[in-house]
Amino acid sequence: MNETLPRVMIVCDNASLKMGGESARPVHYFRTLRKRGVEAWLCVHERCQKELTVLLGDDINRVYFAPETWLHGFLWKCGKPFPHQLRISTFGALGHLITQRWQRKVVKKVVKEKQIQVVHQPIPISPKQPSALYGFGVPMVIGPLNGDINYPPAFKYMESSLVRWSVAFGRIGGKIANYLIPGKLKADVILVSNERTRRALPPGVKGKVVHLIANAVDLGSWDSTRKREPGAAPRFAFLGRLVDFKMVDLLIEAFVPVAKQYGAYLDIVGEGDVRKNLEALAAKLGVSDNIVFHGWKNYHDSAAILSKADALVFPSLRECGGAVVMEAMAVALPVIAADWGGPADYVGDDGAGILIKPDTKASFIAGFTAAMSKLAADPALVEQMSERARNRAVTQFQWDSRVDALLDVYREMLQH
Repeated sequence: MNETLPRVMIVCDNASLKMGGESARPVHYFRTLRKRGVEAWLCVHERCQKELTVLLGDDINRVYFAPETWLHGFLWKCGKPFPHQLRISTFGALGHLITQRWQRKVVKKVVKEKQIQVVHQPIPISPKQPSALYGFGVPMVIGPLNGDINYPPAFKYMESSLVRWSVAFGRIGGKIANYLIPGKLKADVILVSNERTRRALPPGVKGKVVHLIANAVDLGSWDSTRKREPGAAPRFAFLGRLVDFKMVDLLIEAFVPVAKQYGAYLDIVGEGDVRKNLEALAAKLGVSDNIVFHGWKNYHDSAAILSKADALVFPSLRECGGAVVMEAMAVALPVIAADWGGPADYVGDDGAGILIKPDTKASFIAGFTAAMSKLAADPALVEQMSERARNRAVTQFQWDSRVDALLDVYREMLQH
């Protein structure tokens, strides 16, 4: 073994490609570290065991699983009726802490048995959510964190007063909770994706704060070959959970003139609470024949659908990250996205996509209509933007480069 490589323990609630979002990050970190020859171990909840057994092969022997308890089930049932944002910031956060209580005992034991040199908690990504993971006698890394994003002023109506007050209360309560459960305050290094997240950290953080973008893309899982047939009708794609803050209803409204003028099609890949409402809206607006609801698809099938599109359309307005933007660029797709949050950072200003400012609801819809129409009318422009998108994914968004940065952080801590 290369003596310069640290011995690492990754600890988190979920590690899953099927769950997507932040849950995918620990999987990529662990697999990439193992590919590099790093002696790494993983500690997650047992709900991930079946999937990880298939994904990790022999390395499943390096995984420790926290058991499901009656409290996990009770919290899930209690949180189910509440809005998504409220559910994850209350019942979900309590579930994480229950898991961490078990993990803390196990990690202390494994650190001694396996001579672990660094413990890393990559998720949850909320900057204010407390962590019970501390006191292991070795350097502790938390993050990359990403959060504290609000709706644009023109879309404040999206939040009910219940959610608005609970989020405000949660942010205040988070400061108190971090003093009572001081994992973040005691961490040696806190990784943050952007300045917004750094400002949202609880007061009293003593460790070094390092900027590191959280998301990346596995180019091996996303086919980079676009398969658009010459002369085919324009085609756009959305990929993500079907929940209110993704604003897919506004995307469908924006798509109507494009479908009528250019005979365009829209692929919607994903599942969620508002799917039936979206299908009803498409029928009401007369574009059901132009919109395909695919439901949830795995990485391979999602890549196949994206590869037949001209652009990804992603109007989400509460997106701290937005890994789907990177995934679309890996498939050489230009991106039309909201100029808000993580997607705006990823799209950049080098011609790989078009950003729409969410100044008002009407202008936001009109902006997406105009952007889709522009690409539908100009296949040559699509090809130019496609090349720029793929280049951006290759040069800036690979997991290998993220893990390179992580290893630098690990090594720096061990030198002190």
